[in-house]
Amino acid sequence: MNIETHEVFGVNTKINSYSYVDRGGLDLELQRMSQRNKHISLKGESKSGKSWIRQKNFPDANVVQCRLGFDTKDIYTALLSELDISLTVSKTSSLEGKMELSGNGEVGWKLLAKAQAGVNASFTKSGENARSPVGKDINDLSFICSIISKSGRRVVIEDFHYLGFDTQRDMAHDLKALWDYGVFVTIVGVWVKRNYLTNLNPDLAGRITEVSIYWTPEDLTQVIEKGTESLKVTIGDDIKEKLIHDCFGNVGLLQSLVLETLDHSKIERRRSNQQLADQISHFDTAALTYAEQLEAVYLEFGRRVSSGIRKRKGSTNIYAYTMAAIFSSSDRELIDGVNVDTIFERAQSRQRRVQKPNLKQILRRIDTLQIDDRGKGLVVTFVEQSNSVAVVDRTVLFYRKYCTVNWPWEEIIRENTESGFEADES
Repeated sequence: MNIETHEVFGVNTKINSYSYVDRGGLDLELQRMSQRNKHISLKGESKSGKSWIRQKNFPDANVVQCRLGFDTKDIYTALLSELDISLTVSKTSSLEGKMELSGNGEVGWKLLAKAQAGVNASFTKSGENARSPVGKDINDLSFICSIISKSGRRVVIEDFHYLGFDTQRDMAHDLKALWDYGVFVTIVGVWVKRNYLTNLNPDLAGRITEVSIYWTPEDLTQVIEKGTESLKVTIGDDIKEKLIHDCFGNVGLLQSLVLETLDHSKIERRRSNQQLADQISHFDTAALTYAEQLEAVYLEFGRRVSSGIRKRKGSTNIYAYTMAAIFSSSDRELIDGVNVDTIFERAQSRQRRVQKPNLKQILRRIDTLQIDDRGKGLVVTFVEQSNSVAVVDRTVLFYRKYCTVNWPWEEIIRENTESGFEADES
């Protein structure tokens, strides 16, 4: 059996069965819950294995990938698009500008036909989009639910944390309506507060189950041992200990570090004889190498943030001092969530004119400073319900441990200090 190390370890878009571990029997738990009339919320930080778990347990799901700026209409539009159904705009004088649903192909039209049979919708013909259900559009949730039900596919909404707070709250209220119509959804995302969706909409109590994806040292050890067994490789105990400690409980980071360590141990594939990776220097070199690979990612993150700060004339100092206060937090604080009061105290200790009301307004906009043109790239996020800032991407904790980081907002603070310009209070 010829197996390459990169087939066993590393971050992949598809499930890697050689090192996939059913953490704490989570697969069985999810499969059991999916048979019940409940929504499921699946939470875990970036690269915690959420996508693999979703693929394993909901392989044929109708998946929506959320982006910053999405509203509920965008979510339903994406869901319908996966079912070969699109929005069209009516051109008749009586319905000018009205958005209606249209099949892009036979699959879409068949679903529309099945759905309309259950809600007594009729179809009309007009132009190239020959048919559309009269009076049924993106705002008709009962009709949307009928289409989804007829598809037989479970709905999965991924990256829920990219939605704005108002959209999250709207979606939480829609989840109650979806439940009433018999459509059950799996929500996947990153948040700190327990039972976050129920906090957004108390009516979801009893209608949704939250599952946290977290990895104990024992779980992470299983990942290493399962993967190395398939490769006929033995990793030294001291290296295992460092791998588990330095991955900050993140299985994606662990996967990358194991692969890098094997590369530096000159182990590239399974061989007939047992291979040994026991030189701690190989791990140390691997960790530094991987941190250097991450440098471009976090330099770009810092560049986006500092560029966004400089564009906000009149409040430059507050943004810069806020970022400095957040990134002066310990690893544990960033994982659990740094409270606004703590951020305020740290920011004001460096700039007395920072005011808490202004600080909270800035924290609500902190996500927009970080994202790229695809709506991706969050590293930390403000959690409205818990009034805290938490790390979304724990890889940044590893990066700052192994690299000397000169965050660009510190340069902004230095420039303003030298110029004598103080933080704007407005």
